[in-house]
Amino acid sequence: MMRGLAVLAALAAVGGVIALVVVASGDREVRVSPPTGDPVVMDVSVSPSRYAFGERLVAEIELVIDSTRVDPASVVTAAVFRPFRRLGPRESERLDLGRATVLRFHYLIQCIDRACVPGAAERVIELPTGFVRYSPRQGGDVVTLPLEWPAVEVTSNLSPGVRSNAGLRPSALVAQAQADDLPPLRMRGGSRLIGWLLVGAAALIVLAVGGWLVRRLWPRRSAPLISEEPEQGPLEVALARIDGALAGGSDEERRAALDVLARRLGEAGESDLAGDARRLAWSEAGPQPDLVEALTSVARQRSEVAA
Repeated sequence: MMRGLAVLAALAAVGGVIALVVVASGDREVRVSPPTGDPVVMDVSVSPSRYAFGERLVAEIELVIDSTRVDPASVVTAAVFRPFRRLGPRESERLDLGRATVLRFHYLIQCIDRACVPGAAERVIELPTGFVRYSPRQGGDVVTLPLEWPAVEVTSNLSPGVRSNAGLRPSALVAQAQADDLPPLRMRGGSRLIGWLLVGAAALIVLAVGGWLVRRLWPRRSAPLISEEPEQGPLEVALARIDGALAGGSDEERRAALDVLARRLGEAGESDLAGDARRLAWSEAGPQPDLVEALTSVARQRSEVAA
């Protein structure tokens, strides 16, 4: 008899454990219990803690409140993110679980100012301290808690040669994509625009062939002899094409010119500059003129040294 009761008790205990596991796995919020010590327990985070310059971060505040001692409606948060800026309004959510009330606040932040530009390959930024205030239900003074954010580390994918050229606009450095993760180029106008471009290319080919025939068949006049300038190398030609694209070209022309420059730099053994040129060519923000000028300045200096 005693042995049977022991077996039943063991089975009941196992069943209870299984039930608790099922409840916890089905809804993880059920495990949140009211605080037994402080009436308000705070947890803060910034993710990711290590990011590339210009990326957007998410800052979160989670408050677990003993609603029998603190009115959740009296809670006030003051979050400061300088030199970061908030993007859009603050998002919040509330969850009531018996005596415990959970408040969560989400902030989307970004920094593209000079204060966040990494002077080296990386830089650690400390965010200012804010505060959280609440009023006890039983009266008494308002309680203020310090709101301290964890430090974040900003990195850069650009080579030291390009970062050392001062005068760049920080917004031009935002989130450069890796060469293997290039964003797809979307052409406005769709298939109709592509068709017109093909028609224009065919017309240019016809005009070029016609001009070549006219020059071949038309009687030539003797032209005065002039001194020929020395022939430019492939890298100099690519740099000259960049200058023309910067003078009045579109984003597409600058992208194409930078792509050619990247290949010429790679052929010249300048793999770091070639990578920078390729990232600038296919970045989502487009090749910014002042960043392109800085890169071509470094390329010209190295070309002159090699010559």
